[in-house]
Amino acid sequence: MSTMTPTTAPQVSIVQVQGSIRGTTCIRFQELLKSLCATPIDSILVIDLQQIETIDAQGLGALVTGLRAAQQTNKRLILCSLSTEVRAAFEQTQLNQVFEIYANRDVFLKAIASIDPQVKVRLAHWNSTKLAA
Repeated sequence: MSTMTPTTAPQVSIVQVQGSIRGTTCIRFQELLKSLCATPIDSILVIDLQQIETIDAQGLGALVTGLRAAQQTNKRLILCSLSTEVRAAFEQTQLNQVFEIYANRDVFLKAIASIDPQVKVRLAHWNSTKLAA
């Protein structure tokens, strides 16, 4: 008699980021990433950078810190929808070789659905321009 071990479908949080990841907003963005990593329900965190206007060295550092936090909690931190400017920053610093990057959200969702069609996805928004007020 064989027993089957139940498997759980991966749970994905997609965070749509708007504005800029630079200067004083980096601290709050880094806190967001750490809190997402501390949440036990999501195994994959996707940071959608499609609406990012600018990212500086501190912003890249916040993403690296988020990646470390994800790795320490056995999660995957994935980036998608990098603009030409943001992609250039990743290539100049060679962080494109460190992060798992997808062309856009749909490409990622198709890839994860092909692995497990029962994946659960949550969407959240983070807007740096609202922090400046």
